Amino acid sequence: MTRSALASQSIVFFCRYDSMASLIATIVAAPSSALQHSLPLPLAVFFRGFRWSPPIRWCSVPPLIYFPKLELSMRLHLLRQLAIIATPILLLAPAPPLRLSARADDAPKTAHEAAVLDRIFANWKARHDRVRTLHFTIDSRTVYKKGQPDPSRFGQQTRLDRDQLFQQFGVQIWIEGDDRICVVTTPTFKVPQAKLTETNRVDGRWVQVGQTISIFAASPGFETGVAPPKFAPYGYVFRNPGRDWPLADPFEWPLLLTYRPQARSMNWLRDQCRLVDENSLVEGGRSLMFQRAVEPSDNAHLRRDEACWVSPARDDVVVHWRIETARRKIEGSVKHKKDETFGWVPAEWTVGTKGVSGFFAEYAVVKYELNKKIDPAVFSQSFPAGTPVQEEAGSGAARKVRCYVVQPDGSERAISPEQYDRLAGF
Repeated sequence: MTRSALASQSIVFFCRYDSMASLIATIVAAPSSALQHSLPLPLAVFFRGFRWSPPIRWCSVPPLIYFPKLELSMRLHLLRQLAIIATPILLLAPAPPLRLSARADDAPKTAHEAAVLDRIFANWKARHDRVRTLHFTIDSRTVYKKGQPDPSRFGQQTRLDRDQLFQQFGVQIWIEGDDRICVVTTPTFKVPQAKLTETNRVDGRWVQVGQTISIFAASPGFETGVAPPKFAPYGYVFRNPGRDWPLADPFEWPLLLTYRPQARSMNWLRDQCRLVDENSLVEGGRSLMFQRAVEPSDNAHLRRDEACWVSPARDDVVVHWRIETARRKIEGSVKHKKDETFGWVPAEWTVGTKGVSGFFAEYAVVKYELNKKIDPAVFSQSFPAGTPVQEEAGSGAARKVRCYVVQPDGSERAISPEQYDRLAGF
């Protein structure tokens, strides 16, 4: 079934990194580091063009720029965007399962706490099992505060001289089962400088099928009202990323927390959680708060606390979430609509932070479909003829890299990494 929801727009940006993991850690650990100031962009969270180069992962929170030692770990190629929302939210790399835990000094769970958590995760599983496929179309608008790096001015030391609005329209996400995701992005408009034309033009694709992630950047991504920089489409493939799995973009969080909370990019597991408050007032109603601690790892150098607030009256759907380190805090809230068949469905949400990386993003679902058959072509990981592609397999010492150009007959002509960089316009 297809529904419509409010149409307030929100924004999305992307940036390109060689990899993601360390980024996050650095940004969080050293918000005012040289690295942060070197990339004006508050980084794009969701995957758009970044090159992975373990041990770094991708993240966002004002600019890729959260990781100490990032400069040494990766060749920073500014990817012009493919991902969605440049909101710094990815400032946290998805934590490996063994690193996610309650605090070591926490007392054992009481019978009541265990029963409440059992109920929450049982409701989450029921919702997961009920919704096999989903397709959402989302508009967004994001405001970056005065003084923040201008995300549309890649590679330039430009800061905003006023609060700046960015808008994005018609971003789409498809999910099938637990290991097939496709995100199609559209241009991000700097408003009012850019005219809102061709708002639904496909700007890029991010596809996960099993253990393989592919990225195709089709255009520069930002519309600013001035001539765009020279751009050449390019592709990127990452196979078997292991612990370098990227964290979900904030734009996706409400959908994943609602339907796939145990997806690898979020990985919420019952045994990691502690009940904190059963009578928290959030979003105008009584909510229950629980949290988990994520210890430092190679990919994220700071310890972080993650919390969710769920509504017992709405089958324990998440209505608010927070991610916090010693240096930074990001929060999001989601409003739902009641679907006669599928229960509570995310309709609009916000994401924001305060301080040096101040921004506020609003997202609105334009339409959605649940349990509709998805055309297999949606999850295709092939590239147009002529596209230069870099492919990485494995991570750490086992990492292998090869580059090629896709030929008209679908075959691959091998090229060097230097040729790939030149053809991709880096």
